[in-house]
Amino acid sequence: MDQAVALLQAVPTSSVYHTRAQVRLGELLLSHKRNKTAYIACFEQLCAQGAGPQADPNKAAHLLLLLGEAYINVQRPDKVGLCSSSALNIRHTDERSIKGLINLTWFAFAGNRGV
Repeated sequence: MDQAVALLQAVPTSSVYHTRAQVRLGELLLSHKRNKTAYIACFEQLCAQGAGPQADPNKAAHLLLLLGEAYINVQRPDKVGLCSSSALNIRHTDERSIKGLINLTWFAFAGNRGV
């Protein structure tokens, strides 16, 4: 397990596989190490790397949606709204994905409250 984590962490940010490696790293950290903080940190780091004035807006919006899904997975609905609204501000044309994330959030947490 530790070797897999080390290999995924070694994928450089310049690699076309970096995003995929970070997502898989986060999944391993959550499912095998039960480390929610490290899991979220993987996605927050991706968003930080994909932000900035030179950033591709499609990629930035996609990374924000991945972060929103990560927050859903660790039951942090308070953070999902910020991710989805930021993604919508970046890329207005991707409303279907953002609405899907919002619906997923509602279904994930409405059941916990008995709504």
